[in-house]
Amino acid sequence: MPVSVFGLKVLLEERTQVPVHRQKILGLQPDLEETETITLSPATKKRKIIMIGTPVLQEVVSPGSLDPSELPTVIDDLEDVDYDPLVRERA
Repeated sequence: MPVSVFGLKVLLEERTQVPVHRQKILGLQPDLEETETITLSPATKKRKIIMIGTPVLQEVVSPGSLDPSELPTVIDDLEDVDYDPLVRERA
């Protein structure tokens, strides 16, 4: 099945929810342009490709970029603790 590199990325996006711009495909020739055509065939099982990327809604969001009302309430209950992990109680 002949498909362009970009077409392969679109197919992978549909199946994995990893946007095209976040995909890194290993196992293809490194100098391939997105418009070049490659052939995918079940007969070529010896050749493997790997796609690396972060799916939509699994990316890390910086708390600083959110509205403070969207953040959970955090109670700092360790502030008044007098604990030194290097000092052991003597029996």
